[in-house]
Amino acid sequence: MQSPSLAQQHHTFAAEFIRVAGGVSDLTAATPVPEWDVRGLLEHMIWFHDFVHGGSPFGWTRRVDPAVDPVGAFVEQTAAVQNILDDPAQAESPFFHPMASGQSLGEATARFYVSDVVMHTWDLARATAQEVTFDEPYVAGLSAGMQAQEATLRASGQFGAAQPVSDDADPLTRLMAFLGRDPHFGR
Repeated sequence: MQSPSLAQQHHTFAAEFIRVAGGVSDLTAATPVPEWDVRGLLEHMIWFHDFVHGGSPFGWTRRVDPAVDPVGAFVEQTAAVQNILDDPAQAESPFFHPMASGQSLGEATARFYVSDVVMHTWDLARATAQEVTFDEPYVAGLSAGMQAQEATLRASGQFGAAQPVSDDADPLTRLMAFLGRDPHFGR
């Protein structure tokens, strides 16, 4: 069986985030990320626009204000990112961002954004009492990559100390506990 392409992964993962976001009824609900409520998490997800524009001639014009409609802004961003990934000329173009030089726009998208969509879908699902699952081989690869960079991740201040997790936890919950999320949040 062939692994899904980055464009296919993005399409699937972003659709799952949009599905979970559609189930949000309380924008002030707490999330597993202590500094964000649900609205803050949704607004955070629009960060990729500035990242792409900071290192590439490709990108898109924002038409939806994330402060007014954070889910709509994410839907708009999803379509724009999908257009980039579906076009080899854009996806394979060099990306010249201070934090991600030396890779293509597609590689930077995979490394920084697609994984962020997966992790924050889990956060949003836990904050809103919804279930979420992702492709286990993808999660295993993401987990292995994150664990290989543990010292750098912890030093960044963006992730907390690893949390204990039960032996029967699913791979995504294990990953999120490794990244400092409370595996019992929302349960």
